Formats: sequence, structure tokens, C-alpha cells
Amino acid sequence: MTGNRDCFNSRFPLTKVVAMERQLLLLTDYKGEYWVRHRHTALTTVLQALAEHLGGRGYKLRTLPFVALDLRSEAYRELPVLYQSSQDPGLYYKSYIEDMVLGLERAGARLLPRFELFRAHHNKVFMEVLRDLSGLPELQSLRARYFGTYEDLRSELHGLSYPAVLKLSERDTSRGVELLRDEGQARQVAEKLSRSFDLGDARHNLEHKLRRDGVRPHSFHRRKLIVQDFVPGLDHDYKIVTMADRFFVMKRPAPGGDFRASGSRIERQFPTELPEGLLDFTEKVFRHFDTPFASIDVMHDGARFYLGEIQFLRFGTGPIHRNPRHFIRQGGDGSWTCIEGRRQWEAELAHGIATHLDRH
Repeated sequence: MTGNRDCFNSRFPLTKVVAMERQLLLLTDYKGEYWVRHRHTALTTVLQALAEHLGGRGYKLRTLPFVALDLRSEAYRELPVLYQSSQDPGLYYKSYIEDMVLGLERAGARLLPRFELFRAHHNKVFMEVLRDLSGLPELQSLRARYFGTYEDLRSELHGLSYPAVLKLSERDTSRGVELLRDEGQARQVAEKLSRSFDLGDARHNLEHKLRRDGVRPHSFHRRKLIVQDFVPGLDHDYKIVTMADRFFVMKRPAPGGDFRASGSRIERQFPTELPEGLLDFTEKVFRHFDTPFASIDVMHDGARFYLGEIQFLRFGTGPIHRNPRHFIRQGGDGSWTCIEGRRQWEAELAHGIATHLDRH
């Protein structure tokens, strides 16, 4: 199901786009792919199916690889553009996507999602920046400090409280996430996780030391770090994937004695009974960002909800394609209704996109 770059109309005359109505541009990567659906089986979104579902909602989808963009063209002004991110080692290709997407924004394109939401992908520091800037109590239910180097963190150790959760900024699942119980452990674990040594740094430092020119050496620990509040007593969390007005809930149990649910191999659950207020909390977070879709991690200690993390693109699709049900607001009183039946990923993605555009 890969190799769908040429499955339909992969090129089109962008100079004519402005004159067309209800057009959508979708950008594919150097593999000709858009949105990996399941990382273990490497299935990708089927663009033909996505185009058909969007067509049923009155939108014409066209595809183009990032490399074919001509940013001197006026054709992108007010054009809705779907794109993806990348989690490639070193984030080299993600950096290229960032350049192109920011260029499209400057050219007047309507990015889905907006650039700052893309910036938060695989970048937990910027996600915390969005949290701090939000002013929304639901988003700010947890507090975090973020640091550019181990030296930054070490200088602020006196201001941290324990226990706390330490995270690497660019990791996904539970990799690079540790529980800190005291200052000594904070020093040890942060120094190890933030390590960024390479021979170029060592050579640079040695040259300046030999010249005795007073230049301070590069840090060998420049991987960004987050220290976040710890919520005790949890044995699970919830991952809720939202497509416009549809909420797909997956419960993730944590291994015994561990607080990290996201990376565990325990079988996920798709509950029919939810803690009262969970969907209300999630909806407020989702609406705040005005995006077609999101994946939202929520913790509940029995009394209060906490936003763990939120992703706006290239998140895992298991909560949709494995889920036998979803939830929507329905009825005159706006109460939540559970809708039984499995849904297709491409159909739900199209629903999220089209519903968002219809509202704008």
C-alpha cells in the first residue's frame, strides 16, 4: 500500500488553482507518502481513498511532492494545504519540511495544521511553549520547565521539586522519559539523556583551549530537556484522537510499578464507560487549537484531569482503525453519545479536514 505517489493526478497546473473552487493541495514526501498509519506494518494513507472521501464532501484533492513546490508562484494564496512531518533520525528531513511549510505560510497558503502546531511535532519543548502561552486552565493543568542544555538544567536544580518527570524533547512513546526522585538523580539522568558529543565539538573545544583565546567550550549535552510535574498513583492514561467532532478514545494501561503508559506493550482498551468530564476536558483542549485533527493524551487521578501531550499531525492511528466505537455530542442537551462500529482511517481523516474547512 506504499508507492502511491502516482495513484492519481500527482501533478497539476498550480497556476490554475486560484480559479478553481474548493481545491485542496496535499504534499507528499520523498517516498511519495502521506501519513504513516501504523509504524509496525508501515502502511501509509491511501491517497486515492482519501481523495474519494473528500470528493464526497465537495473538495477536490490534488497531490504534489514537496520538492516540486514553486514558492515564486502566486497559486498558493488562500489555498488549503495538507502536509506531514517526519521523525527521521537526526530530524534532517523534518528540517527541510519546516523550511517548505514556513515558505508556504509566507506565500499565503492555509496550512492544515498551522505552522506553529507542526513546530510542536517531535518537539516537546515547543509543545510546552504552546501550553504556557494558551491561557487555558485545561492546558495548564501541568507545569513544566524546559532547558536547552544540561548546563541550563543544572543551574536551575534548586528551583525543581521532586518527584518530577524528565523528558527528552525529540523522542516519542516513552523513550527518553524518566522519573526523578531527587536532585542527585536529576543530575545523573539529565546528563546522560542530554549527551550530544561528537568529534567536531571536541576538536573545536581543543583548538580554542590550545589557543587560550578565552572562548568558552561547546556543551557536550545540548539535547533539549523538559522537567514536568509528576501525577502520582496512575495506572493508565487515555489517548483520544479527535477528527473534528468525533472522539476516538483508547485507554492505555501502564506496566505494574511504572508510570509510563505510552510505551507499554499491554493491550490497549477501547472503553464504553468513561470518567465523567473526560470528553468535555478533551474537547476544550481540541477547540482551543482550531485544527482539523489532534491526538491528545489525558491523565485522570480520580479528581482532576491533566493534559499530558498533544500532537497535531503524524500521530498513531490505532485509536481509530482498531476502535469499535467513537463518541460525539448529540441531542438537544449536547450530551455525549457512543456510536458503535469500526471506522476507516481515510474516511475519518477526510471528515476532520472537510468539517474544519466547512466551518471556516
